[in-house]
Amino acid sequence: RGDLQNTYKIKLRDVGYRLVYEVIDQQLLVMVIAVGKRDHNEVYQSAVKRHN
Repeated sequence: RGDLQNTYKIKLRDVGYRLVYEVIDQQLLVMVIAVGKRDHNEVYQSAVKRHN
């Protein structure tokens, strides 16, 4: 999770999806970075690309 520091995830186990998000306190904002299946860590790779 080195490239995804300060992010959190919600697991929807029944359907196999992950939601990766970041909370930005200074702006009272929750930014959804990626939603997708965990297959081969694709959702996390997508999140890294979008988060940087």
